Amino acid sequence: MDKILVARYRKKEWKDFRKRILEKVGYVCCKCGMKKDEKELQLHHIQYIKGRMPWEYSENEVIILCKGCHLEEHGKIYPRSGWVYMGEDDLGDLSGTCEHCGHDIRYEHTVYHPEWGNLIVGCGCADKLTGTTDASEMQLYEEKIEKFIQSTKWKRYKNLYVFNKLVSPQNVEYKIKIWDNVTRFNIQVECKQIDFYSKDFNAKNNYLTLNEAKRKIYEVIVNHELDNFLIRQNIIERLYNQNFISKKLVEKYSEKKYENPLYQYLMRMKIDKTTIDMVFDDYGVGSTCDGGIIFWQIDEKYHIHRGQIIWYDSDCKFIKQKKSVKDYFHIDFGKDKYEPAMCYFGQHLVAKYPQKKIRFVKNEITALVAACYRPDFNWIAMIDVKKFRNYRLNFVKECNLIVYSESCDSKEWEEHASNIEILRGVRIKVIENSIIP
Repeated sequence: MDKILVARYRKKEWKDFRKRILEKVGYVCCKCGMKKDEKELQLHHIQYIKGRMPWEYSENEVIILCKGCHLEEHGKIYPRSGWVYMGEDDLGDLSGTCEHCGHDIRYEHTVYHPEWGNLIVGCGCADKLTGTTDASEMQLYEEKIEKFIQSTKWKRYKNLYVFNKLVSPQNVEYKIKIWDNVTRFNIQVECKQIDFYSKDFNAKNNYLTLNEAKRKIYEVIVNHELDNFLIRQNIIERLYNQNFISKKLVEKYSEKKYENPLYQYLMRMKIDKTTIDMVFDDYGVGSTCDGGIIFWQIDEKYHIHRGQIIWYDSDCKFIKQKKSVKDYFHIDFGKDKYEPAMCYFGQHLVAKYPQKKIRFVKNEITALVAACYRPDFNWIAMIDVKKFRNYRLNFVKECNLIVYSESCDSKEWEEHASNIEILRGVRIKVIENSIIP
């Protein structure tokens, strides 16, 4: 700023004009809305008119801005809003630099502003500038692909790479083979469940690199592309044609809930009777004539897959059963060759209470007691850590899941959670903690 301009901004007329505008707006920045000290606020001319002195403007031709917003208005710092997310590039290592904060980055995210142009930034800065989570979601997806590519489940046999069991969102088990033909990599997908071979699937089959082939497999399986193809061809239709247990049977065995040892145990814990009744009705807990507790496995479409019968004593301690005792309702009442697909205990509550977040626990008793104390969650029992699988979680829409484990098997839960994170693109937190007061 030259000496003549400096002299103008020292005149009494300018100081009086500036003070009047400041008092009118209440010493608040008109852009960010923050109340500032007088020294931090500046008067900005919306448009300069040749021949006018700085104070010869109407109140509608000027606005009060803080120093940061004033610099932004003149294009001297990045605009705080109006950015659009454009895409991502993986450099493979921390060889990039965020143009917004200066940190080293591996994933370069491009954002665009009509008054500024393109900007190469990191994930956090991209989300901050765009006001979205597009960058973090894209980076999470890329990280999951990277984990899948580097997974130790890939086995090499000379010129063949094999992933023995990859379960899709539709509960179909695929065996993946990638052949190294020196100049090209070919993908082969097999499924013994439905006698499927990849030659029936119309997709590009030649890839220049092994990682490119693995990436394609991940996208085809996780994004439902292959499953949808099989559904359109009616190839996996028989997987859905199952016989389910009658709802009348569930209602019949729910009538004796007051004789249930678990019900009596919860009453002794001084839990409100209304709460216990609501929890038993929600989960559809039943009772047999010899004191067994029936835990019905009902899916989100209210199909009753089976009822597991477990015997407990008066203190709710498990009673070991003899081999001659039948402990599943589908054996007693189903067909001789009926092998129903397993679903989780409490799975149907996701459809009944979609507004509630999901919490996973190991066994049915824990789920019921937790539901009495924390009815604000849908408590779902997985029964066994080995049944914590990606294809069984198709009913889950959440991106962040919490699993409460017992200290003796936390490592196994974490291992299964890690595999699911790779395939499903979600975050799973395993907590070693008792959730029951």
